[in-house]
Amino acid sequence: MVRRGNSSTGNGSSNHFQKGLKIVTYNVSPLSPMSGVLEWVEDTIPFGSYEEDKRGAKTGKTAGAHSRYYPGEWGNQLCRIHLGESPVDEKRRSFDEICRRHSPVFRFFFVERFGHCLQTWHLAKMNFTRSVAVSSIVGHILGIGDRHCKNILVHEKTGNVVHIDFGIVFEQGKLLTTPERVPFRLTRNLVDGMGPSGTEGTFVAAAEETTGVLRNNSDALLTIISAVVDDPLYKWSLSPVEARKRQRKGEANDGKVVTDGGLGSMATDHGSYDDQNKAAAKAVAKIKSKLQGYEDWTSGEQHGCSLDGVPGFNEESVVSCASSTRY
Repeated sequence: MVRRGNSSTGNGSSNHFQKGLKIVTYNVSPLSPMSGVLEWVEDTIPFGSYEEDKRGAKTGKTAGAHSRYYPGEWGNQLCRIHLGESPVDEKRRSFDEICRRHSPVFRFFFVERFGHCLQTWHLAKMNFTRSVAVSSIVGHILGIGDRHCKNILVHEKTGNVVHIDFGIVFEQGKLLTTPERVPFRLTRNLVDGMGPSGTEGTFVAAAEETTGVLRNNSDALLTIISAVVDDPLYKWSLSPVEARKRQRKGEANDGKVVTDGGLGSMATDHGSYDDQNKAAAKAVAKIKSKLQGYEDWTSGEQHGCSLDGVPGFNEESVVSCASSTRY
C-alpha cells in the first residue's frame, strides 16, 4: 500500500514538491500468524536517542545533544519526574515550566551529520521536513498511533524519518486508558529540525501535496485497506482489556507505549465475526471520510480543534492540533 503511494508521488507529476515525497519502507516476512522476520533498517537511529544521555557498561555515561548544547537546563529524567509528580490540575502549568527549562536541539543533528557541505545540509533538512509531512498525513489518514520517540527513526545519511511498529492503527490509540488525541506527532524537536521556517513553507506544501495524492488514489487505497481489515486471521482492533494492558506496559517503560508490532493481536477472537465486520466497516468509513475532506474528532476530543462535519479538510488546522504537544 505504501509502495503504491510512493510510485504515485514519483511519476507523472509536474509539481516539484511531489518529486521528493515518499515513505521509507522495509521488508516484512511472516512466518506464522504469531511470528515473522523484519528487515533491519540500516544507518538509522531512534529519534529520541540523539537528545538523550546514554549509559553503557563499558563506556559509562555519554552526553546526549541536549546535555552538550544546553548543559544548564533540565534533563529528560528530571522533566519526566516533574510532570509525573504534579497534580492533575497542575499538569499544564508543569508542562509549560518544562518547555521553558528544556530547549529543543534537533537542528544540531543536521549540523553534526551534514555540516561539512552546505548543499548536503540543505538537502538532508529538506528530506527530513518532507518525510515528516508525508508520514504525518499518511499516519493521520490511517489512524496510526503509538508514535513515541523510539518508533520514529532518522536516517543518518539522508535525513529521512522512518516509522516502525504499527501495532496500533485505525485510531485504536483512542481506546487507550489515556487516549491519543493528537492526529500525529509534531513536537518541538521535530519542528526544530525543519529550520527557522518551522512548519511554514516546505512542510505545509508537502502535507497538502500528500493529501492530494492520497485523494487521487483513494479507490486503490480503500480497496487495499478493506482487504486488510476484513482478514479473519488478523485481529487489528483493540479490546478495552488489551488497551489497558498496553498502556500499563508503556507506563512501566518511561511512559512510552510499547507494542508487539501488531503480532500479539493476530488470531485472537474478542467477539463475533459480525462485531469484527462492523469494526472493519467503521474503520474504512472513517478513512474514506478523511479522504473526502470530512473530519470526525470523536465528540470533540481535540480540545477546540474539532472540524466535525466541516467539508474542506484544512491541513493547517490539523497541524495546529498536532503541535499542541510540545515536549
